[in-house]
Amino acid sequence: MQLFTIGLYKLNQDGTVVIDQNTGEPAETYDNDDIMNFSRAWTNFKNQEQRPNLEVYADFFSFENTIDPMMFPTTDGRDVFPKTGLNDGGRVYIGDKNKRCDAMPPKAWLRKGAKFIFRGSDPNVELGRKDPKYWVDPVWSDPQHYSRVILDETSNLHSELCNADPVTGACRFASTVILANDVDCIGTCNAGEYKQHISGLQPCECSIDEIRTVRVDNPATATGNLPSVWYEYVRDTCVQMAFPEPGYMKAVSEIGTTYPTVANDAMCADTRLATAGTACCDPNNNNSPKNICLFRGERTTYDTAKLRCESNGLVTCPWSTIPINYHCGTDIQWDGDHYKAGMRFSWTNEDCSMKVQIDEKGYVAMVHDVGSLTQQVKGRVRIDVGTYFQVFWDGDSFPTTSNGCEGSSSCEVRGTTCFCSTTVHTSPVFDGSAIITKEQLLTKLHIGAPNPALFDEGFYFRCTASACISPDFSVYFTQVVDKNNDISQAIDEKTIFEVTDPLTGKTMFLSNTNSMVSVGSGFSFRNPPMFNSPVDQTQRDALAETDAVLHHYVQHSNTAPFIATRLIQHLVTSNPSPRYVGDVAEAFRTGTYSDGVNTFGTGTYGDLEATVASVFLDDEARSTTLDADVTHGRAREPLLKLIHFFRAMELDTEDKRSREVDLIYLKDKIGQESHYAPSVFSFFLAEYQPIGPVLDMNLVAPEAQLFDAPKLIGFLNGMANLPFYGIADCEDGKGFGPFFFSRFKITDHPDERWYQCHEAGSLNPDTHVPHRFRWLPESNASPAEIVSEMDLLLTGGRLSSMNKGIITQAYAVAAEAYGDATALQHAISHFAAAPEFHVTNDLFSNETQLHERTSTVPDIPENPPPVTDYKAIVYIYLQGALDSYSLLMPNVCANGLNTQYHQVRGDIAIANHRHLVINSIGDQPCSKFGVHPEMGYIQQLYNMGEASFVANIGPLFEPIADNIEFKQGTKQVPPSLFAHNVQTAETQGVSTGDATAGGIL
Repeated sequence: MQLFTIGLYKLNQDGTVVIDQNTGEPAETYDNDDIMNFSRAWTNFKNQEQRPNLEVYADFFSFENTIDPMMFPTTDGRDVFPKTGLNDGGRVYIGDKNKRCDAMPPKAWLRKGAKFIFRGSDPNVELGRKDPKYWVDPVWSDPQHYSRVILDETSNLHSELCNADPVTGACRFASTVILANDVDCIGTCNAGEYKQHISGLQPCECSIDEIRTVRVDNPATATGNLPSVWYEYVRDTCVQMAFPEPGYMKAVSEIGTTYPTVANDAMCADTRLATAGTACCDPNNNNSPKNICLFRGERTTYDTAKLRCESNGLVTCPWSTIPINYHCGTDIQWDGDHYKAGMRFSWTNEDCSMKVQIDEKGYVAMVHDVGSLTQQVKGRVRIDVGTYFQVFWDGDSFPTTSNGCEGSSSCEVRGTTCFCSTTVHTSPVFDGSAIITKEQLLTKLHIGAPNPALFDEGFYFRCTASACISPDFSVYFTQVVDKNNDISQAIDEKTIFEVTDPLTGKTMFLSNTNSMVSVGSGFSFRNPPMFNSPVDQTQRDALAETDAVLHHYVQHSNTAPFIATRLIQHLVTSNPSPRYVGDVAEAFRTGTYSDGVNTFGTGTYGDLEATVASVFLDDEARSTTLDADVTHGRAREPLLKLIHFFRAMELDTEDKRSREVDLIYLKDKIGQESHYAPSVFSFFLAEYQPIGPVLDMNLVAPEAQLFDAPKLIGFLNGMANLPFYGIADCEDGKGFGPFFFSRFKITDHPDERWYQCHEAGSLNPDTHVPHRFRWLPESNASPAEIVSEMDLLLTGGRLSSMNKGIITQAYAVAAEAYGDATALQHAISHFAAAPEFHVTNDLFSNETQLHERTSTVPDIPENPPPVTDYKAIVYIYLQGALDSYSLLMPNVCANGLNTQYHQVRGDIAIANHRHLVINSIGDQPCSKFGVHPEMGYIQQLYNMGEASFVANIGPLFEPIADNIEFKQGTKQVPPSLFAHNVQTAETQGVSTGDATAGGIL
């Protein structure tokens, strides 16, 4: 939010900051509660495994895969609970206006729009909950021994996925198949404890709630020995309500870890969703539970599970232990990235209910009550250990412990929380008694619906009554309505409205349903949606939620001016005018831009063609007059400068064979390297203000944050080497090619390796190093003409006459002494030092006078007397975060702080026996503290009296006693208190709240 889409403060559309009318301070876009809320949306990400290609090629080092998108391992590490959006003209849940999963038509995998992704020879799912990795092994994946869904050649779905060639009959498999129309299922089967589902047996499609993967064989009549392939069904994005309606919850029990009979935790599940396996018992005594299925890893709804048990003379039951069934896939993987892969839960017949714990802020944690089951409730929905999330209470009123949780019989005080029962009520939002507007639909309808066209013919009918006819929306009822008088009788919770999103232009289908959760005596909140199933977490749902969060950011009112400002800063000037930002923001928002002659963009929100055109075709981007303005233009980031040299001076091989250059550890030399930003804050901050004229004029120079001495010298050292040696290890690694650190690779050429300096030769033009600058000037050109051409290629013709003269002279001297080739190498190195190359505006005019600065060297006596009246503080600032509670910990305390430390920190607490113990001095809460076991030197300094610990410090205007005082807002606090970059500046500043204050810290 802060860095990439909306920024810290609310913006006008011209990029200027909105001022809060009450405080007179910039209005913040979010607070710390929002940060905590959205941090839950970024849980359980993991880097993809390495792949042996050019980007992550490493013979001697271990590199993370920073190229491919991150993945969600099947570890139950994702926060599955509801998340709220930002307050941007109203509060919303992430997932609002998405269709409910339980509202989708049955067997959605055979309906129009169903999506199948090609998986080749792998029968396991990629986007669903992962299957154990060993299922891929031929012994374990052989369908003749372990059940899988294999489509019969007569199957309509087989026909769609195969897409047979009309001549050869062979399948023409596509990477993605989306059904253009509904297809009918074929075949019904009775599930069993073990069922061979192989080619030639009766198809079972009509008995399956939801498939996972299917095998598609080439027709027997196809020419040649053709392989079979697998497709994965990917359910369309949908949400489930966090609190299901009464009568739609049963307990599911988890498969545990001990063979042969295992059990684990239990929780509630929505009976309408296919999220658990089928477990059946003997109807006489509820004993001998076993899993039955049609294929390995099959999930069913509760109704299907119950029907299957009854078809086998069995019943669903409140089982507590159950044998592993490898044929149904109830075994679980317990190692590797996906260490909780497999089908974890199966249905019981135990009724289930949901309660909530409510904290002092009104946040709630879901608590599942699994009835008479003896299993422990799953931790994430267990009392006292659940995850709290924000909900939208009616009237902002909720039960609190301060008044005994309102004294309701359905609520009780539990510590600092209220523990309450819940009841879910649904009702129609519109009852047909008044005219409906599009604005009302968009603001009052929060629950999405499936496209009515996906249901069987005759299920939904478009309303043709005159009151329904509107250019803004359409209405669908479950009965024919062609008269206005019939609307009030037909409109109900199943009614669907079709409307266009005014921002994106996309069609939405909205359900005429309001779902409220009642708590205690007269309290209620709107039922929040959830993308992720608490029972059956999948990568598919985590990706959908992530996508929804990103869309929420992108559609924020700040995004257009924020993105406009950042694009202009990167491409044109660091300090654009508000008019310039406003024009680019308008192009981003409307999706169109016209320069008076041509029109760019599709008219879609966020159209980059229109946005980029507005950036480059604006007068501020094209005016040569502005090049002379010292406040215009920008500094150039090091990596782009390096690539500029590579392209302009034609870094290439003599035989022109293409190679991929990978400069490793470049960030240690020049401060930047592709795919290796040091943190989420990237390489430099957009608001960076270097001390001096830029800060004095309240301007910014983001790229200048990388213009410190080590990085500038690293760049100059590299450019002093590169023209002479190419990418090789020369001058003790001062160039861009130290041994093992920079390389290029091509798999079909002997040049595939790293290059050391002895292979380059000393100024030898016949070097063995392939990558060198190959650019040559026109033959017979004079030194002045050569430098002028280089000026055009490297500095856009902006090289001052003085610097042009310096480089021309250097070229001429080197040409006379060593020849033209060496002279060109010297000229390239000089250009790298020219200030015009490092910025985009004009630095000097022909009238600029430069004056040599002189300094006086003080006369220091040979044996100076010791200094006794001066002390200095050496201030080492750690740019990243410090886990202070792992650096200094309570050890021996009379007030229970050590116990509290271990309770709060949980499994990341450092055990007492590992503490490096120090004795406290003075009035302290503990007589002994523990120092991190790796900080022995700090302990030694403390014991010597040479170090002290100062805990709980930070920039403040005035003391704040506790969290309550902070929440009340009665004390003045620093701006953007939870923004890392702002607080870094505050910490390093002399005066809190004044970034321009002078002095020495």
